[in-house]
Amino acid sequence: MRVSVESGEGLERRLLIDLPAEPVTEAVDAKLDDLAPKIRLPGFRAGKVPMRIIRQRFHQSVLEEVSRDLIESSYKEAIEQEALKPAGPPSNLEKREAAEAGGLSYTATLEVFPEIVLHEFGGHSLTERQCEITATDVDDTIQSIREQRANEKLVDRPAQSGDTLYIDFSTDVAEGDPIAQGSGENRPVRLGSDRDLPQAVQDGLIGAVADEERKISADHQADGDQDSRLVNYIVKVLKVTEPELPELNEDFIQSIGVKAGTEDAFRQEVTDNLNIELTNKLQELRRTEAFNLWLQVNPLALPQVLVTQQSGVLREQWLDQWKIPAEQRSQFTSLSLESFEPQARRQVYLGLLLSQWVQDQDIQVGEDELRVRAELNTQQYETPEEMANTFLRDPQMREQLRDQVIEDKVVDWIFAQVDVETEVLSFTELKAVSAEQVTPPKDVAVAASAADQATDNV
Repeated sequence: MRVSVESGEGLERRLLIDLPAEPVTEAVDAKLDDLAPKIRLPGFRAGKVPMRIIRQRFHQSVLEEVSRDLIESSYKEAIEQEALKPAGPPSNLEKREAAEAGGLSYTATLEVFPEIVLHEFGGHSLTERQCEITATDVDDTIQSIREQRANEKLVDRPAQSGDTLYIDFSTDVAEGDPIAQGSGENRPVRLGSDRDLPQAVQDGLIGAVADEERKISADHQADGDQDSRLVNYIVKVLKVTEPELPELNEDFIQSIGVKAGTEDAFRQEVTDNLNIELTNKLQELRRTEAFNLWLQVNPLALPQVLVTQQSGVLREQWLDQWKIPAEQRSQFTSLSLESFEPQARRQVYLGLLLSQWVQDQDIQVGEDELRVRAELNTQQYETPEEMANTFLRDPQMREQLRDQVIEDKVVDWIFAQVDVETEVLSFTELKAVSAEQVTPPKDVAVAASAADQATDNV
């Protein structure tokens, strides 16, 4: 077998594989010999059909079958012979004119894994946030819980921010088509926090009373439009209500799942949950920013075959999350793989870096580390120890726990390699910090691939 390798764009490789006539002929002859006793043709007894006729009738179909088998086996041998590391199955297998009469020649197009050398973090820095839950945070959360469960109380006074008004309204547009949802009856409006009604209209209803009619002008910009236009809202206030908070008594506290029913138990439950939220937020920020930096200092070409595969996984996870039945999934044709590609590209990118790091650092995960992670993941269950044991017994969950432990290890390692600046925040400030995940653009992968090829040519 003769094999040559051509480099295509990026990580693409083309294998030109030529098999001599002898193994092809031998395989065809062996296959025909196996078939001969089983062939029945008119005018001949079973197993007595002359080989000459068998060859005339079945040689082509047997040759095609043998060719498929030889391509599969020789492809694997060629990969090993050339020490290639395929990132996935070949994207194309194409037969071509045989280099030797009676032989078999074909081209296999595939992508290979990139060569990864992890770079140092010289000159870079990261931010470590610090935060503590205070009594004020607990008070604010309890107030928010009460507001979420508030009843509406009819009031006979001018409306103020936070009130809910029930209105009939219509709209008048000076130019252009009427706006979508431009009218409504008995529509509730929470002043200051209604997402669909322009803020100018909400501000214009401050001070309104029941049975009052107001005309309020506001700029309106439809989705996809660059320019806004002036819309007049004609609003009739039907009634004004204010939130009536439930009393912080035993019945209310038990209704939200705190069996003891005491204010102290409620405050402790809120404090515990806030501390879990705090820990998760700090870890999310730490992990995201560490990985963002890791991607930045390690430009890498990505095998598109892996990105496409991961996009498919994410798409199925999305459909699972929304509990879309299998028989209805074909209707979601607009949910293309491309929409999941940015996230898939980041996950593939980090997966390649993580695999290389684990290999370079010889990372091992012990049973104690798995248990600690399992206990962290099950804090909010009613029986956390029992759930942790369940996680540890399940092979799939154990693998997920192992991945989480490795991620924690690499994040700690990254922070140890850089200058770290400390930022002390309140819980409110911390929640407002965005953990934006940087998605590696395709041109970074192309640039990395070009650099790799330039290095290979030196």
